[in-house]
Amino acid sequence: MGNYYFNNNKLKLFEYMINFRMLLDYAGHTSMVIQLMLFGMFLNNITLKSINMKLLSNVILIKFILLPILVYYMLTFIDLPSQMKYIMLMQILMPIAIVNISLAALFNCGTGTVTAAVFITSFLFLFINIITPTLLNVFGDNTLILEFLPLLQYVGE
Repeated sequence: MGNYYFNNNKLKLFEYMINFRMLLDYAGHTSMVIQLMLFGMFLNNITLKSINMKLLSNVILIKFILLPILVYYMLTFIDLPSQMKYIMLMQILMPIAIVNISLAALFNCGTGTVTAAVFITSFLFLFINIITPTLLNVFGDNTLILEFLPLLQYVGE
């Protein structure tokens, strides 16, 4: 009888964990929609005068040129499969997150520049994904190119 009670409590705990996980998933999807709406509202209010071009160009220079070169240099000394190196390099090239707009609005510091940086880095990342096979060749593994070629057929659609 005691064993049945223990198993029943474990089952209820498992059900609560699943329901809590679903609640977190729903909250994550909701917050993503709200963040994108906030991004659109800030993007609507951008003027060229409100953007700090020097800061924006420094962000793009560091994000897409200096950091990838530094990471590539560091990865040449680490003994990892080329797939792992490629994934690490692509993670460094990911665009700036939308959450930065919320932080800039919260602390009242350059929301126009941050919004422009998010938009431009996202746009640049699309073109970086098109040259993915060239990035794969950097690590000298031609088999990776064959794995990613079927994905490239959807780029032009």
